Amino acid sequence: MKKRLISLILSITIVGSVFASSFTVTAVGGWLDTAKTFGMNKVLDLGYRTIAKATNMALNATGDGDVQKVASIINTVLMGSTGKKLAEITSLCNEILDEVQSMHEDMEESFSVVEKMLGEQAANTARNKQDEKWNSDVMNVINEYESEPALQEYSEYMKAAVDYSNDKTNTEYKEKYEQEKKKMIDSFRLMYPGDISMDIAGDTDKLQDLLFTSTKINDSFINMINKLSANFVKGQNSSNITLAETAAIAANEYFPFSHQQYQYVHTVVGEQLMELTMCMLTASEFFDLQGEYILNKYGADSSYYVGYTNVINQYYNMITGNKNSVENRINEMLDAKMVIDKYTSKSLKDYMSTEDAVSVNMKIEGFESAHQFWIDTGTSGSQYKSVDKKYIDENVKFNRVMVNDTIYYIIDKDQFSDKMTLSASALEYKYDIPRTGDLHLPSTDYLNLIKNISDGSNNFKVSDKQTDVYDDLIATNSFALAGNVPEKYLKGYLPDDATGDLMLITSEYTCDCEVSPFHTKYATYQVIDAKSSYPTGTLEMIKTTAQQLQPPGGDNQRFSAILTQQSDTYQQNVSLEANGSGIKSVQLVTTDDADNKITINPNETKKVESGKNLAINIKLDDPFT
Repeated sequence: MKKRLISLILSITIVGSVFASSFTVTAVGGWLDTAKTFGMNKVLDLGYRTIAKATNMALNATGDGDVQKVASIINTVLMGSTGKKLAEITSLCNEILDEVQSMHEDMEESFSVVEKMLGEQAANTARNKQDEKWNSDVMNVINEYESEPALQEYSEYMKAAVDYSNDKTNTEYKEKYEQEKKKMIDSFRLMYPGDISMDIAGDTDKLQDLLFTSTKINDSFINMINKLSANFVKGQNSSNITLAETAAIAANEYFPFSHQQYQYVHTVVGEQLMELTMCMLTASEFFDLQGEYILNKYGADSSYYVGYTNVINQYYNMITGNKNSVENRINEMLDAKMVIDKYTSKSLKDYMSTEDAVSVNMKIEGFESAHQFWIDTGTSGSQYKSVDKKYIDENVKFNRVMVNDTIYYIIDKDQFSDKMTLSASALEYKYDIPRTGDLHLPSTDYLNLIKNISDGSNNFKVSDKQTDVYDDLIATNSFALAGNVPEKYLKGYLPDDATGDLMLITSEYTCDCEVSPFHTKYATYQVIDAKSSYPTGTLEMIKTTAQQLQPPGGDNQRFSAILTQQSDTYQQNVSLEANGSGIKSVQLVTTDDADNKITINPNETKKVESGKNLAINIKLDDPFT
């Protein structure tokens, strides 16, 4: 049974989570103002905020209103800015440097997930497959034009420039900046496709004149950026499979949950975009230094400057304005359906994002602080026995995951400070009746956890005897790689301190509350053994009793609860908030199953069914400003 996520198709770009409780329409400024100029909205929409700003900066870097001169971020904008503009560009440079590091950490985190679940060999296999494709589509192109040293030096140059721009009275920062600038120019020498005599190589002035009066390095940058962007698009790259598609296939093989797959694919795509962006920023740096040099030494009427402006126009024609431009290739990659297998194709928007795979505070419907058992002694002494809840409160946190387009909630083991909360012994309660017999009853905590539990829009519940409701959860390649064992497959979600049994509870139990003299009676439970293997693809129940769960043996056993949705349609509360000035009216529009129109106005909240598109209508006070 599929419970698809809400699909959001908006008439303007809104950056937000599919699970977000509200949409905010806000006027934006700064570097995002011109993002739409070069089609960066799709990059923004997928969360690549820093990349969008940096790419747009590289593409918009013109010094005098046309493509006569390219203005670099560092040499011109950063060094020539003051006040608010300086603060913005300094912030952007820091964001770029941080983003490169963050993406590397995200990638390592993904491989760490694989290693914990499937072992070091599987993690190394996944890493090697990705490295091979990365080298093919990215590093081989960069190495073809001997540009890797320039790209590395550009980052160091940026760091030094940020420090110097923040404190231009600091002589140490100034010297570091000048050193890195010289190294930057020296690194361009390696991109020059020809021999450079020792006489020129050893003379900074002669070297600059050779590098800047020729358009050979310009051609190298243009060809490199063109090839890198061509590899974004299936059919234009050499192997007819993209880096993103390779990542999607690996994610489907090694990661069980949609948000884990998303993080991996999103990071790979982001790294490829960032590498292209860094190439364009480095190219802008060279073009800027080159234009400045030619103007100062030879003038705007020189043949050198004419050749320079011609090649800059060629660069911008490659960037935008035609079917095979860098801009269009970026958008095509972000829109593309990545073919995972003959049955499955996905775009980045089809995954659950990491922001949506969160620990959610859910409410137990019909929660009991104490459950009343009718104890039948067969005499007039029959009575009610009140059993208080012990660990579980009305509001409980569950981790939301999506597998095969189906939402599941797994009880969040990290919310409990007392490790006995999820001990199997917590599922039973011993009632000792003097001179009669003992009863081991289901605990009130257990009885609460098998009720309907709501996330505010949808009801979920542990399975009854129909355990096939978990089929989508385990219908993945990574479940097979984990030996078809839930404990290994759900590593990180299930209790990891079970030295005894580890079980998933169901709502199936029996309880005989009729007291027999000098006899002990035990409640029985149907549970799923999380340490067993299920190669058939369906989890199976086994019977256990309160006798097996009672302390001290039950203290070494652990349990978990996995909730499944109780309806065919996933719903979400959606509200709309309009902020800022200039917005006359705004309204969200969708339809129900009968195609009846549903409108959501500001400060309203309504439930929206999954799979429904949302459109947003906006009227501005002055649409021409």
